[in-house]
Amino acid sequence: MTADGAVAATSAAPTYVLSDFLTHEVGEGAFDAVVAIESTEHMASPEAFFARAAGLLRPGRRLVVCAWLSCEAPSPRAVRHLLEPIAREGRLAYLGTANEYRA
Repeated sequence: MTADGAVAATSAAPTYVLSDFLTHEVGEGAFDAVVAIESTEHMASPEAFFARAAGLLRPGRRLVVCAWLSCEAPSPRAVRHLLEPIAREGRLAYLGTANEYRA
């Protein structure tokens, strides 16, 4: 990105790495972006994922997470009839909130 906020054109193609994120051996600050699509909610430790992602990103770069989330204070009815079935059928280890992910 240029100083005026425009996206700078580059000739370099992006490199994609598909691997076990938590065990892949790569140096700190190695990436401009980390993308996780509907995967964090399956991880036993989302905290470990976010710590690892923070370490892999170059300063000022982007983490993109697409995830199934809960609202901040779901009603008992929503938990029973919506969130629990989604978590069970989707085999989700964790169904966090947007605020939890931001933290």
